[in-house]
Amino acid sequence: MPNNARDDFNYAHRLEQLTYLLSEHKALWQFATFNQSDLPWRENYPELCDWLDSQSVTDLLSDDTQARIGQFLPFVSQIVALTQLDDFTLGGLTPSMEKDTAEFTSVPVHFSHGIGGRKWQQISAFFAALGPAKKAENYLEWCAGMGHLGRLVALKTSSSVHSLEWQQALCDKGRTLAQKANVQQGFVCDDALAAQSATHLTGKDCAIALHACGDLHTALLRAAGKVKTPQVVISPCCYHLTQDARYVGLSQFCQANLIQYGLELDKDDLKLAVKQVATAGAREQDLRELELTYRLGFDTWLRETLNADNYIPLPSVKKSQLNQGFEAFCHWAAEQKNQLFNATDEQIAQFLAIGKQRRTLLARLEAVRSCFRRAMELWLVLDRALFMQEQGYQVEVGLFCAAQITPRNYMLRAVFEKYVTTE
Repeated sequence: MPNNARDDFNYAHRLEQLTYLLSEHKALWQFATFNQSDLPWRENYPELCDWLDSQSVTDLLSDDTQARIGQFLPFVSQIVALTQLDDFTLGGLTPSMEKDTAEFTSVPVHFSHGIGGRKWQQISAFFAALGPAKKAENYLEWCAGMGHLGRLVALKTSSSVHSLEWQQALCDKGRTLAQKANVQQGFVCDDALAAQSATHLTGKDCAIALHACGDLHTALLRAAGKVKTPQVVISPCCYHLTQDARYVGLSQFCQANLIQYGLELDKDDLKLAVKQVATAGAREQDLRELELTYRLGFDTWLRETLNADNYIPLPSVKKSQLNQGFEAFCHWAAEQKNQLFNATDEQIAQFLAIGKQRRTLLARLEAVRSCFRRAMELWLVLDRALFMQEQGYQVEVGLFCAAQITPRNYMLRAVFEKYVTTE
């Protein structure tokens, strides 16, 4: 294993440590949770499995689960230590990330109307953590939506912002909001994944992206690295939303590490990085638990009907439909698979009971797998940081807000070496 000495600013060293640990312990996280019929670690970790068998879903959703699992997997504490970046939080904000700081006392009261409270906190914290990028004269907001972030940047910096968004309706709404706010913000309707999208970086001092998903933020990094955009600030999200079946790494260093440690990753593996749902309210979490139970119960019927061995996914369902009960859910789900749901009351009760059992097993599997969630996310962020370093940028990685505001709170700030100042 590589040297364990802590070196927060050596991103290559940190990525290699994480690569080793993810590869060494992949039996604990690299599996299809919905396809398991039992805990797969009974032979290698019998005490852990005995403890998991004694835990309910509620127990395993508690905040201290990871620490309790650490009793049986001592190396978990090492993995957690490698993901701690709080000691160099970007922006110098307090842990609570209060949005009523002096930074925003001059923002009009009506400015955040129509923006969800937590989303506004994310936008505010992102701006506060921009650092030197606040001095840019021309910004490109990548995957802008209605341009809420860009509008705040334009207001607070008095600089011009061009917001790139592929949905015309959102561009139109954003343009109206910009006019009301009397800021220099223009919109361009274009596909961020299209080859010509890189042309929008021409003449821009800084590119920003808050939670651009998967290929969308990697497309920005590649384009900015090619044209040498002076500054790039992003908060990545949804790493699994990519066209590539296998993750090969952005940076050359990561690509070499994957080969060296024999680590192969697919989209399901990448999805682990965004499994955390800490910001969900109690009602939302209850509905999520009910939906999982219903899906697993129906899946049992569907597998028997189709003589299938693996979990068969369903499309999204309106949360309101869950209030109609399990039988109604099964009829809806069967229609999605061009099947006719036909079962007696006794069979329906049995499938629901099996769904509850499978949900409990799923919680036990995910409790262990989640110990590697933050490691996977930081590993992906560091790959992006190293890619930008290879393009000639000086890079900082840190946290821009508390996890209660958004679990996707990693930020990458990159400055092309030509524009680095010593101030």
